[in-house]
Amino acid sequence: VPPPYKRLSGTYSAVPERMVQGSPVWRNAAGTGWLWRRNGWLISSDESSVGGSRCSISSGGDSSMAKAPQLVQTWELFADRELGWQSEPGISVQVAPGFDGTTHDTLCDRREEREAALTMEADEVLRKWKLRQSRAG
Repeated sequence: VPPPYKRLSGTYSAVPERMVQGSPVWRNAAGTGWLWRRNGWLISSDESSVGGSRCSISSGGDSSMAKAPQLVQTWELFADRELGWQSEPGISVQVAPGFDGTTHDTLCDRREEREAALTMEADEVLRKWKLRQSRAG
């Protein structure tokens, strides 16, 4: 990470019971950084930014759709008002050695399946409601 953003490097851990848009919020062990997902993965030193779109570092390009921060291929940082967002190849997120992501991946897969089922149910309710409206009108 470039010098102005060194305070954001280090080991991040999921904050128990803290989620944004169905994804965990991560906090730097030193308490100097926050990582969350909102239309992409975002990193900031300001806790009040968590859940919003204000950040210092962001997943860029196609990486904004990554399901987990370690899957982000391109990170961007906000250089300044004139230069705006710049790709930074020196930024990466890695899973800690010995971490078994199987449980996490399984839970994410289950959540995705439940969300898909709920979406189908909601679509069916809406379809029935529209049908009743058309018959009544």
